[in-house]
Amino acid sequence: MSKIKVLIVDDSATVRKVIGSILENVVDMEVTGAVENPVFAMRRMEVDWPDVIVLDI
Repeated sequence: MSKIKVLIVDDSATVRKVIGSILENVVDMEVTGAVENPVFAMRRMEVDWPDVIVLDI
């Protein structure tokens, strides 16, 4: 079974790091990227489409 690909989008570097650290410890999840805004998220998604996006609004 393949891992669930997660993209983290948050303007706070600290929050991105904390969420990334938590998710990296989940066996069936893989953080494919952590970016600071939607523009970078769209660029990242052109290369690798995530299964889940974690973001703040």
